[in-house]
Amino acid sequence: MHTKKQLKTFFDLATDDTLHTPFMLVDRESIRSKCVEFKKHLSDTKLYYAMKCFNDEEVLKSVDDLVDGYDVASVAEIKTLLSLGVAPERMTYSNPVKSEQDIKTAFALGINNFAFQSPSEVKKLASNAPGATVYLRIHVSDAASEISFSSKFGASQHDAVVLLLQAKQAGLNPVGITFHVGSQAEDQKVWSKALHVCNKVIKECAAQGIELTLVNLGGGIPTQYNKTDPEFTTVAKSIKEAVQENTPSLSTLAEPGRYLVADSSVVVVTIIGIEMRQGMPWLFLDTGTFQSFFEVFEFGYFPYPVYSLRHQVSGESKGSDTEYALTGPSCDSYDTMTKSIYLPSDLVEGDKLVIGMSGAYTVVYGSDFNGFSVPKRKYI
Repeated sequence: MHTKKQLKTFFDLATDDTLHTPFMLVDRESIRSKCVEFKKHLSDTKLYYAMKCFNDEEVLKSVDDLVDGYDVASVAEIKTLLSLGVAPERMTYSNPVKSEQDIKTAFALGINNFAFQSPSEVKKLASNAPGATVYLRIHVSDAASEISFSSKFGASQHDAVVLLLQAKQAGLNPVGITFHVGSQAEDQKVWSKALHVCNKVIKECAAQGIELTLVNLGGGIPTQYNKTDPEFTTVAKSIKEAVQENTPSLSTLAEPGRYLVADSSVVVVTIIGIEMRQGMPWLFLDTGTFQSFFEVFEFGYFPYPVYSLRHQVSGESKGSDTEYALTGPSCDSYDTMTKSIYLPSDLVEGDKLVIGMSGAYTVVYGSDFNGFSVPKRKYI
């Protein structure tokens, strides 16, 4: 969640009439503080920044001295980091399914750490990245997480040892396993369950002559969109206990995204229309689902806190006494973020709203659909 001091800074900057909405305010120091927090509470685990969550060059430059490396999912992300002077040795190509050309290009650019999850990926890696270091992505339960990955990603525990043996026989260097407990993983038991599976695979591999040395914990560390979401200290404690119980002798790294960047940013919008529809007031905004908040399709609800800038700055009553629908500017009915958000009853056209906790998977998902642009970014 945002701190009071951070919100005041956002509100003060949002009143700048020279900034035309929609725009995003990005607090890079907030992301740095999250990196410091991670290293304090998970000091034995290397921190790799998940680029896909917020691929922003200013953010990348601001955190580089605090992260051990980067989780990349494409050649484009690799090239972005290389252009910023990041050594390829600090990157893990964690996308478990890649084209032959992308593997070949990444290997030529110096990438030597690749995830895989199938026999076909072993063949592609052996042909296009001979001798590369690889780690197997395995399936773990993510049923309790907000967003699931298990249907698309992860080899079964039953196939794990066979795949790692195939990788070794193909001339690759299998060093570990990785998993993903699902995005915004709020159930603390998921880490113990996942690492218990890892422990079994590690023992089975040892019996077959493969000594694994690394467990990549992936992403999934939640942020606090509201007070009911777990605090990071609680999550870190669960992770440390699970590692100690299951894989104490192996090196660990994690690839968080949402936890690091969610509360770094807000999106400032203007109400361009107010209508009564089926007995409910609808607020039409100058940004919407397709430019900024596509993730509501994945969450199934609108997780972001919303503030009326006029009421925050003037000190007027901030009572959330009217239920509104929030919809975007495009001519598409799916461009509606929520039909249940409580805000002051006296909102008018031209009022600005500040949509908080907007750093993760917002503008990186955005498109200029229907001719409406993704919000520009202003850095604090």
